[in-house]
Amino acid sequence: MGSRSFDRRQLSRSKIDRFLECPRCFHEDVVRGNGLPSGPAFTLNIAVDELFKREFEAYRARQEPHPLFATAGLEAVPLQDSRLDT
Repeated sequence: MGSRSFDRRQLSRSKIDRFLECPRCFHEDVVRGNGLPSGPAFTLNIAVDELFKREFEAYRARQEPHPLFATAGLEAVPLQDSRLDT
């Protein structure tokens, strides 16, 4: 019987959770050193949200429906309400 040398590593709780969720992801991360890919930055979500808000504010001020509404078959004008500022 040949002798094997095992590399001992301490595993965190999150690594064990990763193994339970996806053994392949665990293997890629722990054994091969390829961590999970990062998602898009949250700042991208904030920027898109801000752009949508500005665009709808313009249509709200003019009291006209947004062109996206027409593509969905809606004849709606964005609501103008004082509570939107809070």
